[in-house]
Parts: sequence; C-alpha cells; structure tokens
Amino acid sequence: MSLSFELSENEDYIHCVVSGLHDEIESFLKPFSAIFALCRDSELRRVVFDYRSIEIYPEAADRINFIEMLSQRYDDYLNFGGQAIKFAFIVNKDAFDHMNTPEDVAGFVGLNLARKTNLEDALEWLRADP
Repeated sequence: MSLSFELSENEDYIHCVVSGLHDEIESFLKPFSAIFALCRDSELRRVVFDYRSIEIYPEAADRINFIEMLSQRYDDYLNFGGQAIKFAFIVNKDAFDHMNTPEDVAGFVGLNLARKTNLEDALEWLRADP
C-alpha cells in the first residue's frame, strides 16, 4: 500500500490528509500538481499537510531530499506565475526530532514552511503575517 492523499478546500486554506505507507520519497510529491493548480485558480495561499496517518515516517535524509525536490517544483510554479504559498506540515509528536531539518532546508531553498503537531497550531502559524 502506498500513500494516498485527500484534498479539501477550506475558507482560507487547502487541507491535504496523507495516509498509508511511505514507500519512496517521490510519493510525497504526488499531490503538489493539484495543489499548485488550486492555488493558481483561487485565492488560497495556505496549505496544511496532515501526515499523522502515515505508517512509516521517512528518515532525516529522505526529508531533506523531499524538501529539495519540493523546492524545485515550487520554483517552477512561481516561474509560471504562481503566487507565494505558506506550508504547514502536521506530524505526530514522536516524529518530531530535535533537529528542525525540514524547516532549515526549506529556509535555504525559499520555502515558507513549518512543522506542527496539531491543526490549530498549524492554522495559527499559517494565518500569522508572513
């Protein structure tokens, strides 16, 4: 079983629930074409990814690779007229390591991203000024 994604549009954000078994890091990139299309066609510029239902979290090196691959796709989105997006990733507390590797890499590659452990904190961060 691989990862599955459920997208929903809300008043001021897109919510993507990710579930299933992590098999390869590229599988995490599957919903981004649809998300970028939604952002292009609407005023939505905030995206929440809820990873609490996946069965195996990727290792730190895979998370770094994911952020780098996401950055490339995000740059393409921006280069073709897309507007800046803020991303919040919700993970289980036990998946939160002491290093903020994804956030650190995201900052270097131009992504506005944070990891949180619940939807309320994710939305608070997304709704805060830049």
